[in-house]
Amino acid sequence: MADNLSFGSELKVGNKNKLKANQNHKIQKSLIHHFEKSQEGLFAQTEIETL
Repeated sequence: MADNLSFGSELKVGNKNKLKANQNHKIQKSLIHHFEKSQEGLFAQTEIETL
């Protein structure tokens, strides 16, 4: 019985970590997306300035 209980709590911890990793991944993806967008904006600006 004790084994099942500890396994259950380990599973919960594993799921929590998975959720955290998922959230971090989503945050990273959106940060990268914003960064790429701002880079495009900067690139467009420099192109206009050089014209």
